[in-house]
Amino acid sequence: MEMMPVLAAIRGWFAAHFVRTGGGQASDVPGLRALLSGQASFVAQKLVTEYCQAKAGRHWPQLATEQTFIDALARARWEAFAAILADVVVIAEGILRPAAGDRRERLLDPLIRLYAGALDAYPRPSHRPEGWGDAVAAFATRLAAAQRAEPQAPRLVAAVGGHRMFETLPIALGMRRYDEPMVINGVAFHLTAMIGRLRRRIDAPAVVGALLAPPD
Repeated sequence: MEMMPVLAAIRGWFAAHFVRTGGGQASDVPGLRALLSGQASFVAQKLVTEYCQAKAGRHWPQLATEQTFIDALARARWEAFAAILADVVVIAEGILRPAAGDRRERLLDPLIRLYAGALDAYPRPSHRPEGWGDAVAAFATRLAAAQRAEPQAPRLVAAVGGHRMFETLPIALGMRRYDEPMVINGVAFHLTAMIGRLRRRIDAPAVVGALLAPPD
Protein backbone atom coordinates (compact mmCIF):
# COMPACT_ATOMS: atom_id res chain seq x y z
CA MET A 1 0.00 0.00 0.00
CA GLU A 2 1.33 3.43 -0.90
CA MET A 3 1.94 5.92 1.86
CA MET A 4 -0.75 8.58 2.06
CA PRO A 5 0.52 11.90 0.64
CA VAL A 6 0.30 13.75 3.93
CA LEU A 7 2.30 11.06 5.72
CA ALA A 8 4.91 11.18 2.99
CA ALA A 9 5.05 14.95 3.42
CA ILE A 10 5.52 14.55 7.18
CA ARG A 11 8.34 12.08 6.67
CA GLY A 12 9.96 14.47 4.21
CA TRP A 13 9.67 17.29 6.74
CA PHE A 14 11.46 15.20 9.36
CA ALA A 15 14.22 14.26 6.94
CA ALA A 16 14.75 17.85 5.79
CA HIS A 17 14.28 19.77 9.04
CA PHE A 18 14.92 17.61 12.09
CA VAL A 19 18.61 17.99 12.78
CA ARG A 20 19.81 15.19 15.05
CA THR A 21 20.74 16.66 18.39
CA GLY A 22 22.24 13.74 20.28
CA GLY A 23 25.95 13.75 21.00
CA GLY A 24 28.35 16.61 21.50
CA GLN A 25 28.02 20.18 22.57
CA ALA A 26 27.29 23.31 20.59
CA SER A 27 30.45 25.37 20.91
CA ASP A 28 30.26 27.65 17.87
CA VAL A 29 27.63 29.55 15.88
CA PRO A 30 26.86 26.82 13.30
CA GLY A 31 26.56 24.27 16.08
CA LEU A 32 24.22 26.50 18.09
CA ARG A 33 22.08 27.20 15.04
CA ALA A 34 21.82 23.50 14.22
CA LEU A 35 20.91 22.64 17.81
CA LEU A 36 18.21 25.29 18.17
CA SER A 37 16.81 24.67 14.69
CA GLY A 38 16.61 20.93 15.30
CA GLN A 39 14.81 21.34 18.61
CA ALA A 40 12.32 23.81 17.13
CA SER A 41 11.71 21.62 14.07
CA PHE A 42 10.87 18.63 16.19
CA VAL A 43 8.44 20.46 18.47
CA ALA A 44 6.68 22.27 15.62
CA GLN A 45 6.18 19.19 13.46
CA LYS A 46 5.09 17.02 16.38
CA LEU A 47 2.55 19.42 17.88
CA VAL A 48 0.99 20.55 14.60
CA THR A 49 0.62 17.04 13.21
CA GLU A 50 -0.65 15.44 16.41
CA TYR A 51 -3.16 18.24 16.97
CA CYS A 52 -4.55 17.91 13.45
CA GLN A 53 -4.79 14.14 13.73
CA ALA A 54 -6.65 14.42 17.02
CA LYS A 55 -9.11 17.03 15.75
CA ALA A 56 -9.74 15.24 12.45
CA GLY A 57 -10.35 11.91 14.15
CA ARG A 58 -11.89 9.40 11.78
CA HIS A 59 -11.73 11.96 8.97
CA TRP A 60 -7.92 12.00 9.05
CA PRO A 61 -7.44 9.36 6.31
CA GLN A 62 -9.69 11.36 3.99
CA LEU A 63 -7.97 14.67 4.78
CA ALA A 64 -4.61 13.02 4.22
CA THR A 65 -5.41 12.58 0.54
CA GLU A 66 -6.70 16.11 -0.12
CA GLN A 67 -4.11 18.44 -1.65
CA THR A 68 -5.69 21.53 -0.14
CA PHE A 69 -5.22 20.13 3.35
CA ILE A 70 -1.72 18.85 2.58
CA ASP A 71 -0.71 22.35 1.47
CA ALA A 72 -2.33 23.94 4.53
CA LEU A 73 -0.58 21.49 6.83
CA ALA A 74 2.78 22.28 5.25
CA ARG A 75 2.14 25.98 5.69
CA ALA A 76 1.21 25.46 9.34
CA ARG A 77 4.36 23.46 10.02
CA TRP A 78 6.57 26.13 8.45
CA GLU A 79 4.91 28.92 10.41
CA ALA A 80 5.06 26.88 13.61
CA PHE A 81 8.75 26.23 13.00
CA ALA A 82 9.45 29.95 12.72
CA ALA A 83 7.38 30.68 15.83
CA ILE A 84 8.88 27.94 18.01
CA LEU A 85 12.38 28.74 16.78
CA ALA A 86 11.86 32.29 18.07
CA ASP A 87 10.82 30.87 21.45
CA VAL A 88 13.88 28.61 21.53
CA VAL A 89 16.31 31.42 20.68
CA VAL A 90 14.78 33.59 23.41
CA ILE A 91 15.40 30.76 25.88
CA ALA A 92 18.94 30.29 24.57
CA GLU A 93 19.66 33.99 25.12
CA GLY A 94 18.78 33.53 28.78
CA ILE A 95 21.15 30.58 29.00
CA LEU A 96 23.99 32.51 27.35
CA ARG A 97 23.44 35.70 29.34
CA PRO A 98 25.52 34.82 32.43
CA ALA A 99 28.53 33.94 30.26
CA ALA A 100 28.19 37.24 28.40
CA GLY A 101 28.16 39.34 31.57
CA ASP A 102 28.17 43.04 30.78
CA ARG A 103 28.45 42.21 27.05
CA ARG A 104 24.99 40.69 26.91
CA GLU A 105 23.51 43.51 24.81
CA ARG A 106 26.04 42.66 22.13
CA LEU A 107 24.39 39.24 21.75
CA LEU A 108 21.31 40.83 20.21
CA ASP A 109 22.45 41.27 16.61
CA PRO A 110 24.28 37.91 16.34
CA LEU A 111 21.25 36.05 17.68
CA ILE A 112 18.94 37.86 15.25
CA ARG A 113 21.29 36.82 12.43
CA LEU A 114 21.28 33.27 13.76
CA TYR A 115 17.46 33.19 13.72
CA ALA A 116 17.33 34.59 10.19
CA GLY A 117 20.02 32.16 9.05
CA ALA A 118 18.16 29.18 10.47
CA LEU A 119 15.07 30.14 8.48
CA ASP A 120 17.05 30.84 5.32
CA ALA A 121 18.89 27.53 5.56
CA TYR A 122 15.99 25.87 3.71
CA PRO A 123 14.32 26.69 0.39
CA ARG A 124 11.58 29.26 0.81
CA PRO A 125 8.14 27.70 1.35
CA SER A 126 5.71 28.19 -1.51
CA HIS A 127 3.50 30.44 0.62
CA ARG A 128 6.45 32.73 1.41
CA PRO A 129 8.03 33.64 -1.91
CA GLU A 130 9.42 36.86 -0.41
CA GLY A 131 11.00 35.07 2.54
CA TRP A 132 10.85 35.57 6.29
CA GLY A 133 11.51 39.30 6.64
CA ASP A 134 8.41 40.00 8.72
CA ALA A 135 9.16 37.11 11.09
CA VAL A 136 12.76 38.28 11.54
CA ALA A 137 11.66 41.87 12.21
CA ALA A 138 9.12 40.72 14.81
CA PHE A 139 11.73 38.50 16.43
CA ALA A 140 14.26 41.35 16.59
CA THR A 141 11.77 43.49 18.49
CA ARG A 142 10.87 40.62 20.78
CA LEU A 143 14.47 39.68 21.59
CA ALA A 144 15.41 43.28 22.34
CA ALA A 145 12.53 43.47 24.84
CA ALA A 146 13.51 40.11 26.35
CA GLN A 147 17.05 41.33 26.94
CA ARG A 148 15.78 44.26 29.00
CA ALA A 149 14.05 41.91 31.46
CA GLU A 150 14.83 38.84 33.48
CA PRO A 151 14.66 35.55 31.53
CA GLN A 152 11.06 34.41 31.32
CA ALA A 153 9.62 31.12 32.45
CA PRO A 154 8.89 28.66 29.60
CA ARG A 155 5.14 29.08 29.94
CA LEU A 156 5.47 32.81 29.25
CA VAL A 157 7.84 32.29 26.34
CA ALA A 158 5.48 29.65 24.93
CA ALA A 159 2.54 32.03 24.99
CA VAL A 160 4.06 33.82 21.99
CA GLY A 161 4.99 30.83 19.86
CA GLY A 162 1.93 28.87 20.88
CA HIS A 163 -0.38 31.71 19.89
CA ARG A 164 1.22 31.95 16.47
CA MET A 165 0.99 28.19 16.03
CA PHE A 166 -2.68 28.25 16.97
CA GLU A 167 -3.38 30.99 14.43
CA THR A 168 -2.08 28.92 11.53
CA LEU A 169 -3.47 25.47 12.34
CA PRO A 170 -5.32 24.08 9.28
CA ILE A 171 -8.46 23.24 11.25
CA ALA A 172 -11.67 25.27 10.98
CA LEU A 173 -11.85 27.93 13.67
CA GLY A 174 -15.16 26.60 14.90
CA MET A 175 -13.50 23.28 15.73
CA ARG A 176 -10.51 24.78 17.54
CA ARG A 177 -11.97 27.97 19.01
CA TYR A 178 -11.32 27.00 22.64
CA ASP A 179 -8.07 25.10 22.11
CA GLU A 180 -5.51 27.90 22.26
CA PRO A 181 -4.63 27.34 25.96
CA MET A 182 -4.08 23.65 25.22
CA VAL A 183 -1.80 24.45 22.28
CA ILE A 184 0.22 26.92 24.38
CA ASN A 185 0.49 24.38 27.20
CA GLY A 186 1.83 21.84 24.73
CA VAL A 187 4.55 24.24 23.62
CA ALA A 188 5.35 25.13 27.24
CA PHE A 189 5.69 21.45 28.13
CA HIS A 190 8.27 20.91 25.40
CA LEU A 191 10.17 24.11 26.17
CA THR A 192 10.38 23.17 29.84
CA ALA A 193 11.80 19.77 28.95
CA MET A 194 14.16 21.39 26.44
CA ILE A 195 15.84 23.80 28.85
CA GLY A 196 17.81 21.06 30.57
CA ARG A 197 19.00 19.69 27.23
CA LEU A 198 20.08 23.12 26.05
CA ARG A 199 21.96 23.84 29.27
CA ARG A 200 23.84 20.56 28.89
CA ARG A 201 24.49 20.93 25.17
CA ILE A 202 25.48 24.61 24.91
CA ASP A 203 29.07 25.47 25.83
CA ALA A 204 28.03 28.97 26.86
CA PRO A 205 31.48 30.62 27.17
CA ALA A 206 32.60 29.23 23.80
CA VAL A 207 29.34 30.16 22.06
CA VAL A 208 29.37 33.68 23.48
CA GLY A 209 32.93 34.12 22.29
CA ALA A 210 31.97 32.91 18.82
CA LEU A 211 28.87 35.11 18.64
CA LEU A 212 30.83 38.21 19.66
CA ALA A 213 33.92 37.52 17.54
CA PRO A 214 34.61 40.06 14.78
CA PRO A 215 33.52 38.86 11.33
CA ASP A 216 36.25 37.33 9.20
